[in-house]
Amino acid sequence: MRVAYVCLDPGVPVFGRKGSSVHCQEVMRALQKRGFDIELFGTRLGDDVPPDLRRIRKHKIPCPEGRHSHQREKALINLNPEVYRMLDNAEPFDLIYERYALWSFSAMRFAHERGIPGVLEVNSPLINEQKTYRKLHDESAAKHIRGRCFRYASSLIAVSEQVAEQVRKNYFAQFKTTTIPNGVNGEKFQSVSNGRSYGVADKTVVGFVGTLKPWHGVSNLLDAFAFVRSSNPNVELRIVGEGPQREHLQNQISGYSRDVQQAIGWLGAVPNANIPKVLSTFDVAVAPYPDLQDFYFSPLKIMEYMAAGLPVVASRIGQIPTLIDHGVSGLLVSPGCTKETASAIQQLCDDHRMRNQLGCAARRHVEVNHTWRSVVDRILATIPSLTVDSYCEVR
Repeated sequence: MRVAYVCLDPGVPVFGRKGSSVHCQEVMRALQKRGFDIELFGTRLGDDVPPDLRRIRKHKIPCPEGRHSHQREKALINLNPEVYRMLDNAEPFDLIYERYALWSFSAMRFAHERGIPGVLEVNSPLINEQKTYRKLHDESAAKHIRGRCFRYASSLIAVSEQVAEQVRKNYFAQFKTTTIPNGVNGEKFQSVSNGRSYGVADKTVVGFVGTLKPWHGVSNLLDAFAFVRSSNPNVELRIVGEGPQREHLQNQISGYSRDVQQAIGWLGAVPNANIPKVLSTFDVAVAPYPDLQDFYFSPLKIMEYMAAGLPVVASRIGQIPTLIDHGVSGLLVSPGCTKETASAIQQLCDDHRMRNQLGCAARRHVEVNHTWRSVVDRILATIPSLTVDSYCEVR
């Protein structure tokens, strides 16, 4: 069966290092393992193509560069006829799968007009994000395009219940909206988990992986670590990732004691293929989200921490309490609370047996409930015309 995978968000390099990039790759990988022949249509393809995805045929859609934001909006809207034409030239397809992009509707329109399934994966409320963190000039057009895209789709997949609620509230699409959280590639982290040692070591390494943006709560993590380090000279912090907050965070660190500064290591951006190796150097992993009013994420980093057999300290917010059972597969703390975050980190630093128990339970939980294979199978199950007999697993 032939699938057109469509990603027209210029902020998502399909073969890049961002969490959204990982998501794209893993969905295509799982579809490919199910026997689907995939063709990729994207505005930003990226350069770091994994070997097992190189046989995917790629269609680069020209993305407007170097324009003012209002001109860029119009240029992205004007891509729709070209996307439709490219799909038309490449057909026939049995399924159109699109990662929802702010100005895109032509892929779902194509699926609707051809009478084939159109799956639209909704990862976030993009209009609200654009208004809050960037610039949105023509909100009316954005809402109109969003409505068309959602109406054309035969199946809407929301990555969290918070996203699903917004879809249902705004579009009365209860009948075709399904919440399916993100997953993790357990095989990728299996050697890390199997080889992990939880014995007493000379030092305990606390780690964070992610983009350095305000909603990831790294500032809170730094304060919590400084507090722990003041009474525990054997703990270190490693931060993996880059982003717009890097300079702000470095200024924050400059206000700590020299001892704390020297105990914080910046690893910068790391290729996806190297993340398992990086996680193998952690003893504790942290997802210190602040108290956000609208937390709609399905955090990939937490899934990867857990798949690597790491004990996780994470904020009790949004979907996270459904992923982590407090005291069983991780520790939950109040969002943005430095004191609780520091206390949880210190507890795990002091108790290697607890680290072992939580890490093992975390690994088992994601292996059973959150593999990309199970995610894609649930997505395919939302399409009435696709049955188990319609596709086969490639071994």
